[in-house]
Amino acid sequence: MERKIIIGILVLSVLGFLLMSVNDTYAQSMTNPIPLSLGKGVSVERGAAIFAQQCATCHGLSGRRDGPRSFSWTKEQYMPDLSVKEVITGRDEQLFTNIKEGLARFPEPMIVMPQWKYILSDEDIWSVIKYIQTLPRM
Repeated sequence: MERKIIIGILVLSVLGFLLMSVNDTYAQSMTNPIPLSLGKGVSVERGAAIFAQQCATCHGLSGRRDGPRSFSWTKEQYMPDLSVKEVITGRDEQLFTNIKEGLARFPEPMIVMPQWKYILSDEDIWSVIKYIQTLPRM
């Protein structure tokens, strides 16, 4: 009986590892969807385009947690309101890390933020942060 449990755990571990490697491979194969006309470098305009394409689905165009995907979340799920001054001010490095590495924290408040490090460059992420800083504050 003990042997079956150990074999089961081993099989599940191997499957989990394989699924993680497939996910990383898929993420690395994706291309950056930002128009070339925005050029290179950090800019608010570039950040606005990236935010609209990648972030607004959850955060909403205003950053107020009103994106189309946000309505399917449960009450336990938490997402910061990017229009609140205290959420953004003085947290550039933390925002950068959260966007790049993502967040997954359970249980309450449950936070799930995808990693963007395979899709967005560091310049893209800094552009998003620059754009977020221009959002109207409440």
